[in-house]
Amino acid sequence: MGTESGVLTGSAASDREILDALDPAVRDWWVEQFGPPEQDGGCLTPPQREAIPLIHEGENALVAAPTGSGKTLASFTAILNELFEREQAEDRLENGVHCLYVSPLKSLANDIERNLANPLSGIADRLEDRGVETDVRQAIRHGDTTDYERQQMLETAPHILNTTPETLSILLNSPKFRERLESVEYVVVDEIHSLADSKRGTHLSVSLERLQRLAGDFTRVGCSATVEPLSDIARFLVGFESAEPRSAEKPSGQRPRGSEGGEVGEAEPRYC
Repeated sequence: MGTESGVLTGSAASDREILDALDPAVRDWWVEQFGPPEQDGGCLTPPQREAIPLIHEGENALVAAPTGSGKTLASFTAILNELFEREQAEDRLENGVHCLYVSPLKSLANDIERNLANPLSGIADRLEDRGVETDVRQAIRHGDTTDYERQQMLETAPHILNTTPETLSILLNSPKFRERLESVEYVVVDEIHSLADSKRGTHLSVSLERLQRLAGDFTRVGCSATVEPLSDIARFLVGFESAEPRSAEKPSGQRPRGSEGGEVGEAEPRYC
């Protein structure tokens, strides 16, 4: 699969070491899009250089960086890598949602096309060139989703479901669709800084805790603008348990890779 995960922890890992830990199809797609790691400046932005190894190891991560730095793309690429590799190892993925992407933005479709649909199809093409079939799929669910599309998602669940805080709350109240959420391993909250201090954020926190009770531990990734204090955003991301901020000192994913990872701040995810 690539480099030992312990080598990847933190910014000390080179772009080459990070890419070598990815599936060859994922690595080839990235290099085709952004150039080889040996080029001047490398092929990863600083937040990508930090985020991809953390997600690869199943650690909670708060990725705080300016708009356009590739935070969301890095999150999706790392998660796609895990899903593609598991699909190849187990022949197929469970018919359920493995990753939830939650965004408050109305431009959900545009962000998904650029950061998820394009890499998903591009990596699938490279797998096909190697004679490997893949069925990793994604879909968008929001208030305008038709009844037909909702039924299709119930029968054949998207492995990556992109939604809004309000729709997530509705899905958790749906007895039939709740079953599809029991397999969630990753939750990506985009624009988390705009949610943390709002009523929508309060509802999202409740939904994430309900999801935790349903699916068990999952890796939480927050994508944020550079706002202060980041510690507040971090606590909002990881949530609370027994009135205390949930600890993220160990990888929180259901299927973490490698060792337990490095030391982190008390009860907070790793910062990128």
